[in-house]
Amino acid sequence: MKARITLQERLKDLRVEKGLSITQLSEKTDISSSALGEYENDENKGIPHFVLVKLADFYGVSLDYLFDRTVVRENTNTDIAKIQLDDKAIDLLKSGKINNMLLNEMKREFKVLAIVLYMMFLCIFLGACGNSENAYFKGQYLYMDGTEYVEATGLYKESNTIIGKTGDDYTIYEVDGDSEHNYIVLRSFFDQTLYVRKNYIKDKTVIEALCFNQNKSKFVYDESFIDIFIKELLEDESTVEIDNKSLMSYRKTGIDVYVKYANDSVSEYCGSIIYDGSKYLYFNAQNSTTILVNEKTKNMLAELEILKK
Repeated sequence: MKARITLQERLKDLRVEKGLSITQLSEKTDISSSALGEYENDENKGIPHFVLVKLADFYGVSLDYLFDRTVVRENTNTDIAKIQLDDKAIDLLKSGKINNMLLNEMKREFKVLAIVLYMMFLCIFLGACGNSENAYFKGQYLYMDGTEYVEATGLYKESNTIIGKTGDDYTIYEVDGDSEHNYIVLRSFFDQTLYVRKNYIKDKTVIEALCFNQNKSKFVYDESFIDIFIKELLEDESTVEIDNKSLMSYRKTGIDVYVKYANDSVSEYCGSIIYDGSKYLYFNAQNSTTILVNEKTKNMLAELEILKK
């Protein structure tokens, strides 16, 4: 049985097929490179609909192709005469053994059920906002109470405090520890997206912790470890050559690294620790370079049970 291709894998494959780096794709689509990186690597990261449409248009494929619902990229309504099916293939399609009508009916039923559940969710959980709408979209920007927000990425803890609602049934939640609402979380029944106040400047004066996010997040607050990690990996200018396809493959099982700044509620993705089968490497997302993890750093990571000894 053929394994299903995930949305993240499809996005990576399409970008590599075009021979583009994350930075180059960002320049061509006006989507931030940090967001693109998470869209391709974080299966728990919700992707806004307008971003999916923009990427599908850029790659020249349908949304169904992105979600692996079809192997046909573009020509979803091609005239049967043009695809040169033989009589056996046409007879099979007409025989009912492949019941496309039933499949379509099932799709419609599931769609209706999803809408019903969605409306129930809105009635139960979003009623706290009343009928007051204090937020709206304008292009790729979100406005709440007159403040402009742009999409962001990072590691955060969402609170249960509802602070806004849009006219198209999105609810806005507060990020835990951010009462000033520099960050907000936009949530629907199907996804959620982090937004940051436009022109907000993150205070990077003090690094409070490093987060290693694999199966679950592990925060390390030890100052000596943080200093060594930054010196040995984040500031190392030596590089190891690795092709994009291998890099993407290794990152699927790698450990993402986030920086938690003392005066900020959202941890910032800075890179990934990967294993190529013989040695550990560190991919620096800030400059798209890869370096070797030395023995000293590897031993420290092993002591913290981040890497296996």
